[in-house]
Amino acid sequence: MKKIPYIVTITGLGSTFQKEGLLKKLIIFLYRMALKKAECVFFQNQSNLSIFEDLRIRGKKSVLVPGSGVNLEKHPYEEYPEDGNRIRLLYIGRTMKEKGTDELLTAAEHFLRDGSLAADGPEPEFLFLGYPDEDYQEELDYFERKGYIRQLGFDPDAHKYIKNAHAVILPTYHEGMSNVLQEAAATGRPVIATDIPGCREIFENGLTGIACRPMDADSLICAIERFLSLTDRERMQMGKRGREKMEREFDRKFVTKKYMDEVSRILENGPGGRG
Repeated sequence: MKKIPYIVTITGLGSTFQKEGLLKKLIIFLYRMALKKAECVFFQNQSNLSIFEDLRIRGKKSVLVPGSGVNLEKHPYEEYPEDGNRIRLLYIGRTMKEKGTDELLTAAEHFLRDGSLAADGPEPEFLFLGYPDEDYQEELDYFERKGYIRQLGFDPDAHKYIKNAHAVILPTYHEGMSNVLQEAAATGRPVIATDIPGCREIFENGLTGIACRPMDADSLICAIERFLSLTDRERMQMGKRGREKMEREFDRKFVTKKYMDEVSRILENGPGGRG
């Protein structure tokens, strides 16, 4: 109402746009109203941008950025941990269904229910960093008592845990652009993640990480088995390539510049100006 120019960032769409019904129609209407006068709408992945285009939800301009980018100074490259017989697979985030918690717990039980794997192969250790959601605490406690997982609690400083992990694992159903995977790759750690928008842009399957299908515990198990079959040197090289990709494509300085370029354009040319 005061004619103040504004920009918008779409960080992700959750599960709402995957369903049909009155709620989706209402949300589409509200998005159209909210965005139609936005000077610029930033999207963090191509899939979200395409969905909005198909639904005719538009601002005056759209710009695609690689998520929020990653702070390469805060998450420097760290030397890869020694292999040994235990491979630490770190999950970071809320434990909730849409993050793939059920599939991850199924995988942990698959690998560790007999106490160990084959004598000639490494044993995975499943670590959970974050707080439980959706009443998962009782189930997590049960799996920990059985020795399938280890809970690390909540800590806003994730880097020290990433540093000690052999890989970061994220079997999520949907993402805007995963900060967790970016931070893992920046630290030089391979990732095991679902092949979905918001994840697939961050890693290259077989080169910087290993992909699995969403909502598919068997696919996740196969991805973990593939990672365990690698040599320590292969895992280390995978992590180094991930760091290089972050430096090329996901440096937060690149993202900041895109935002500041749009702010400068609006200030110089006024609302709606193209310059």
